[in-house]
Amino acid sequence: MSCIGEKIGVARQRIEQSLTEGRKALADAEQTLVTKSKECAEIADDYVRENPWSAVGMAAAVGLVFGLMIRGK
Repeated sequence: MSCIGEKIGVARQRIEQSLTEGRKALADAEQTLVTKSKECAEIADDYVRENPWSAVGMAAAVGLVFGLMIRGK
């Protein structure tokens, strides 16, 4: 029975290690996503400030396309 207990202990350690590594990888991915999102938001903000009417036109076009898609037919 102690052999089974040892195997369970080893399996538990491996699972805990995998979970720890997974959490770290997820935290790293989250940080990367946040950083990239902030960069994209800054680029978009700069573009809108430099080209307000183009941004309005693009927003209207996107809204029209979504409206037509939602309408269906």
